[in-house]
Amino acid sequence: MRVHSISLKYLAEDGGPTFLHNRRQMPVGQGGLHIGALKLFSSGDLEYVEPGFFGFATGIRAFGRADLRYVYDCGSEPKRLVNSGVKELRNACPDRRLDMLFLSHFDRDHMNGIPALLHKTKGFQVDTIVLPYLDTAARVAALARAFAQSGTFGGSVDRFFIDMIFDPGGTLAQFRPRQILFIRSDGGDVPPDVDGGPEIRPGSGPEVRAERDTEAINWLIKPAFPGDPQRPLLLNMMAQAASSSRIEVRNAAIVAHDPSWSLLWKFLPYVRTPDPAALATFCTLVEGLFKWPAGSFAFHIGDTGVRQKMVTKFREKMGAIYKSAFKDKNLGSMSLYSGLMEPDTVDALAHSPQLPTHDLTKIGWMGTGDAHLEKPVERGAFTSFYGSDIDHVAGFALPHHGAIKNSDPVNLVGDADTYIAAADPIHDWEHPHWSLRKAVYDRGSSFRHVRAWPATGFDESFIISPK
Repeated sequence: MRVHSISLKYLAEDGGPTFLHNRRQMPVGQGGLHIGALKLFSSGDLEYVEPGFFGFATGIRAFGRADLRYVYDCGSEPKRLVNSGVKELRNACPDRRLDMLFLSHFDRDHMNGIPALLHKTKGFQVDTIVLPYLDTAARVAALARAFAQSGTFGGSVDRFFIDMIFDPGGTLAQFRPRQILFIRSDGGDVPPDVDGGPEIRPGSGPEVRAERDTEAINWLIKPAFPGDPQRPLLLNMMAQAASSSRIEVRNAAIVAHDPSWSLLWKFLPYVRTPDPAALATFCTLVEGLFKWPAGSFAFHIGDTGVRQKMVTKFREKMGAIYKSAFKDKNLGSMSLYSGLMEPDTVDALAHSPQLPTHDLTKIGWMGTGDAHLEKPVERGAFTSFYGSDIDHVAGFALPHHGAIKNSDPVNLVGDADTYIAAADPIHDWEHPHWSLRKAVYDRGSSFRHVRAWPATGFDESFIISPK
């Protein structure tokens, strides 16, 4: 359960394994930069704050001291804001180690800070990058959306973003991660490509290991739905090189654990692919623009000359095609649950913000990227995938910066203590929308609007110990 207090005397005497979990929604304006940290507690983590009170490092300081670090999304409009946030993180982490980078979707304000974050000489060395698997047509549609947005609202579509569209694996491999995981949707698309490489099987054990060399907190890939034959763990090696492996994954959770396996923290990604009818219309319109035969989009899109024309001569027309085909339809996004694997076996104290006791160990976090949760069918698929994990969410980041087209104020997902919108639009966008803010307050939850200035950053900190 979520308790009111945990004995500091017990912690200081190292009475048992204890996690410190810290996370922060960084104030980068219109964009996304969420950081998280896990640390195996020792008495040295207690800090004397004022007479009679002990506390723990939070926010960026906790990120610097962590045994395991992760980031969800890294971008903003304008880009200088996320680059400033990345600089803070680099200054706090002399070892420049990053365990996991999760990317929710192909949009500039969620990924244009990656070159600064993973800079070859100044940035972090990341172990694993996790992003949604989207086929070429869906990624080109994301590029057309960027052209449409830049044409209407300004901003640049830089070389890094274009490279990510046409070759995400190769572009990310330049940062030398150990592995890149492409997350397939839970259903509705084709199985992992059988001709992409050999299938990776768990072997004799129930888990596929992907561990790093540390004695504190380690992690591995496990089935997200153990015992469910309808949703088995599937992995497929797309490419393997000296620097990076590229693996397609479905129905997988990344699980962090202490040496005794008493405390388990999981990262569970969920992908929804673009609306198939809208994507088919998009491809047909592109074929018409280039005067290709019907059904030949996949054949022609690999031509470098065609790609060059798309990003130069036909930018405006590609943006117009996107608007015509998709309108307000879903373009695909990866959500992420970060929380306890076995919440019934542990107690947790909400150190910051201080939260009331709860029968559930309710301390999880949900990032939703650009998920579409306004329609019953989309909400149903989302809640079906996450199941009881949603009940354990304390902090819920609203999709698309709190846009009304991505959420239904009458049917907000979950019952989080705090709903968060990372938004500071430089145009006349209602991010976050007033009706969502009102809906959050009406249900008795807190609302945090994270903007560009430092005071709006949102920190959460928890102490977790086995019962």
